[in-house]
Amino acid sequence: MTNSSQIKIEMLDQFFLRHNVIVAISHTNYLLATTGGVEKLIKVEEMFCKDNNLHYVQLFPLQNYGYEEGNIEWNQLLGLNIDSAFIGFFSVKQLSLFFERLRKTEQINVLALLIHHLMGFFLKALSILEESLQPRQSYLYIHDFYTICPQYNLLKNNFEYCGAQPFGSSTCQDCSYCDARNKIGSQMEAFIYRYQGRFVFPSEIPKQIWGSVYRDLEKKCQVVPHQNVLIKLRNAIDMPSPKIKIGYIGGQSPIKGYLQWKEVVNQYKESYDFYHLGSWQEELAGVSYIPVSVLKQGDEKMVEAIRAHKIDIAFLWSNCPETYSFTFFESLAAGCFILSNNISGNIVTKIKQYNCGKSFNGFPELIEYLSDVKQVRKDIELYNDNKGEYTLVNNHSILQDLIESSKQSNFHSNISSCDWNDSKLLEWKFADETEHVDQIISLLATINDLKAQLQNVGH
Repeated sequence: MTNSSQIKIEMLDQFFLRHNVIVAISHTNYLLATTGGVEKLIKVEEMFCKDNNLHYVQLFPLQNYGYEEGNIEWNQLLGLNIDSAFIGFFSVKQLSLFFERLRKTEQINVLALLIHHLMGFFLKALSILEESLQPRQSYLYIHDFYTICPQYNLLKNNFEYCGAQPFGSSTCQDCSYCDARNKIGSQMEAFIYRYQGRFVFPSEIPKQIWGSVYRDLEKKCQVVPHQNVLIKLRNAIDMPSPKIKIGYIGGQSPIKGYLQWKEVVNQYKESYDFYHLGSWQEELAGVSYIPVSVLKQGDEKMVEAIRAHKIDIAFLWSNCPETYSFTFFESLAAGCFILSNNISGNIVTKIKQYNCGKSFNGFPELIEYLSDVKQVRKDIELYNDNKGEYTLVNNHSILQDLIESSKQSNFHSNISSCDWNDSKLLEWKFADETEHVDQIISLLATINDLKAQLQNVGH
């Protein structure tokens, strides 16, 4: 253990004095993210914990180590965030000893371990951390299908949805992810079947897909939507814009239908007004761009932006089954008519549930539909005549149950605010910024390789 890390660990002791704690694990530092559903959910959890006097601790990997064998999981470096402040990087060994000491001296009571993503972690490292934390409850969230395949959207060769194939399936042999999946298979299966907590799904669709691979775990699975939808009658009927406005919602990603969006814009920029609300790297002629970041600006900003620009149609052409789509619910709450396809998972399911749009068997069907502007306008008008007014409320049912159960413990329900930017803390907060230089250089090289791979996705 380095001197600076030792100092950090010792100083952290004073901030955990018989307090209830939630520990979250995920693949990224949510404090730095500008997009991402998992990151958004973690931010919502952290704010809820703050409002309810709970410490929120997040751990994330410095680097994706893959699935090497051996005892090196003890040395894996993890980032540590506490109550929306970045503290530093520590090894699994340092963290496990630290948490074990706090637990044994009754300085913390870990109400729950929330595993939001396994990417980048040694699976053995997670087991070590859970053993040291001894959480009262443990939940593994299935936000995507990483526990089935490293291609977590289940896109064969990053292109076509392949479905959830069993480990070792011959269907995978001509996929570029076959070797990686074979390497992960036995370890991941063992981890999942050994896991003692509950599996949480944001909708029924991923539960069904995941359950087709991991059988006999139904009793440990539960569906908990990220949001609750409140419905009431709309006081006024919206009228479509003189020239129908179609919006692409979110970031530019082939998985989210960005390549299809470009084709729609190219063919119909004279027939419709096009808007992109979210983030972008390139700009298309004929598209108006509206910057929106829910993570930076707040939950309501996308709904407000869609309403402010009077978007009639939301284009949500996901090329894989969405486990949950925040953009769908934002578009629904904003009053949009929604266009998608029949493999978009939670999106197409909710379109049918709320009768709020159309889904198509393929892209040619969508192109043909948009060619008839008069019919599109009629469909929007019919929807506007009958749609309700929708309000989104974050679903905190799991955390609320944990808080209720904590009332039976003798740990504090109130926490003292810690100013992580205090001058004394700043002396050590970045004291080891030059440690692990070789690892950081290696990580930057890996990032550049990934950027090059991403540029080839969909081409």
